[in-house]
Amino acid sequence: MIFKKTEVESFEASIEIDVEVFGKDGELLYGNYWDYIYTVPSYKETKKHVWYSKSIGFILPREDEYKVNITVKNKRGGIIIEKKIKRKAPALISDPIPVNPENYKKGIRKVESIFIKDSIFGVYIYNNGETDTFSLKIEDDRGKDLKEWREVLEKGDNLLVIPITEYEPGSYTLSVKNSEQRELIFYKIGFGTLKGRYYKEILAVLSYIASYKELDSLKKAQGKELERVWRNFWKRRDPTPETPQNEFEEEFWRRVEYADEHFSSGLKPGYKSDRGIVYIKLGPPDEIERHPFDLEAPAYEIWYYYNLNYKFIFMDKKGVGDYELVYPPRYILDELLRTR
Repeated sequence: MIFKKTEVESFEASIEIDVEVFGKDGELLYGNYWDYIYTVPSYKETKKHVWYSKSIGFILPREDEYKVNITVKNKRGGIIIEKKIKRKAPALISDPIPVNPENYKKGIRKVESIFIKDSIFGVYIYNNGETDTFSLKIEDDRGKDLKEWREVLEKGDNLLVIPITEYEPGSYTLSVKNSEQRELIFYKIGFGTLKGRYYKEILAVLSYIASYKELDSLKKAQGKELERVWRNFWKRRDPTPETPQNEFEEEFWRRVEYADEHFSSGLKPGYKSDRGIVYIKLGPPDEIERHPFDLEAPAYEIWYYYNLNYKFIFMDKKGVGDYELVYPPRYILDELLRTR
């Protein structure tokens, strides 16, 4: 690396890391680059042979085999390291995913938003070998066997619905065996128990409409008290309390589900994106003006809410699908979130 002296008597080296990932047929699946700066305290340190490590994460479509090209350059374009790697995809178990029960009954194997009410949960098991019969087992956190069964898994992705509705909320281990064993810890969750790994996300999205006092109660309550606080939270917002249907709650989760499905990017889930926040708070805009291919600017969208006299401009500054609010000023969005 080429180091330069800084104003504070240290030395810096700037590098660029380029990564390209190809499928087995040579199709480019992923490409990106990152700039990094490494700093050492003295000139003597610049002459040492030191290994630097950097972790880079990204999501790839499923392939049997990947070819990865990694190039590390200095800022003058000189190549420091160039590496070509072949990797075979292992047999993998995904994180638990929510599945809509009605879709599952109809044979639709679609991964749903985590915010769908009454979801059931499953995992994708990727079988990299030929069709085979696998043994599966569920244990509790004390190692007690709760269920054992066998499944025929085809080559490729297999959606397996886990019968976690039979168990109390808690931590469980799913073991999948053929010639090897892999384990996955998952947590039973749901809107009924309001427990598990997604409850923090549920509170995050409720912060768009809840008062600080309500959020504090939802964070601190436990067990039956939490269920009571949850029911009262939505009851206060029910436009027709004399009917069993709560139209406000249903519309709220519909908006959250839509935002999660349409505005997610590799940087953040849709409900945390600027477009997602505006959509959840105000609903669908009256008109959307899309500019995906302008030569003089990154892709951007203009949302109009005519009845509310709002106009929002979102721009994909990083080119990864994360459209950030550029107009009006950020504090307007913060003020919008403060209105309950």
